[in-house]
Amino acid sequence: MEQILSCPVCASPLSCEEKRYVCPHGHSFDVAKQGYVNLLLSRGTGVHGDNALMIESRKRFLSKGYYASLADALSAKIAKYANEDTTLLDVGCGEGYYTAHLREALKGKSNRIYAFDISKDAVRATAKRCLDTTLFVASAYEVPVLNGSVDIATLFFSPFCPDELLRVLAPNGILVMAYPGVEHLWGLKQAIYDAPYKNRPEDTRIEGFTLLEEEMISKEIFLPDTETVMELFAMTPYYYKTGEKDKAKLASLPSLTTEIQFHLCVYRKNYNTEQA
Repeated sequence: MEQILSCPVCASPLSCEEKRYVCPHGHSFDVAKQGYVNLLLSRGTGVHGDNALMIESRKRFLSKGYYASLADALSAKIAKYANEDTTLLDVGCGEGYYTAHLREALKGKSNRIYAFDISKDAVRATAKRCLDTTLFVASAYEVPVLNGSVDIATLFFSPFCPDELLRVLAPNGILVMAYPGVEHLWGLKQAIYDAPYKNRPEDTRIEGFTLLEEEMISKEIFLPDTETVMELFAMTPYYYKTGEKDKAKLASLPSLTTEIQFHLCVYRKNYNTEQA
């Protein structure tokens, strides 16, 4: 498979050799035993991105099918816009739930799928789901991918850098994004906080892109036990912004009904953008 990865040091193309990637200037990056390559330049010590608790909670929660409506809608969009020559990049792949659905949507069309996250724990989890995917650790603000080499990029609830997406997407390339809706997780917020607030509506206009279509996915989900309630909570940023007293409210619930709401948008990169 032709590689689209670029060297994070000098931006030259990377070639895949046995158990490593190397650029013409001799910069080399070993492939981990789990099958991914770390292309994130050193940013000091500490955890980058989601930690192991968030990833494991998300993995368990999503495996129960609560967000299947979003995954199905995503698959339909990818199947609509992809062809046998498509190169797809999953930005901020997390633990690989949506990446696995992307693979299914591209069966019989393309096997050129790349996925990355800034969290090593996330990429390791994705490696267990997606054996036939090129996986790497990187930042969404410095994507080690060649200019104009991506036909479709997907991004779900991850950091968003429009300039980098414009750079890596081919002319007329497709971007599929999911935003949290105004009422997303409203029932969860009501159970935790004394004065909850709904999400602000997202401005879906992105300079350099044309919005082709959008779809709102809304439903109520019932979480039948405390374990599942806490899995949902622990996979969200709210877990780390909530005091122990409010966390205890949620931990005492035997079940929970909450709204989920996603705004799924499909964009096309404008052909005449400077990055084209």
